Amino acid sequence: MDEIVEGIFHLIFKVFVGFLKILRYFAFELMFEGLGWAIGWLVLRLITFGRYPKQRFFQSNDASILVSIGVEIVGMLVLCMGVFALIVRMTF
Repeated sequence: MDEIVEGIFHLIFKVFVGFLKILRYFAFELMFEGLGWAIGWLVLRLITFGRYPKQRFFQSNDASILVSIGVEIVGMLVLCMGVFALIVRMTF
């Protein structure tokens, strides 16, 4: 009887952990690809006076892998710097 109860709890735990992994994947996709592209696209367009990236705002899927990753990294760096600046400002 103990093995059955233990097996049921083990199964429930595995399903719960799998659900959390799926949520983590979607959160990462939303944060890195969505916010990274949006912020990076805006910053790069401002810096290059509208020349780079050539794709429009909602055309992140049409960009090459290198362009997409580059824009997303720039966006995440700008986001991290902004959060850091807010934290420093709030602590002093």
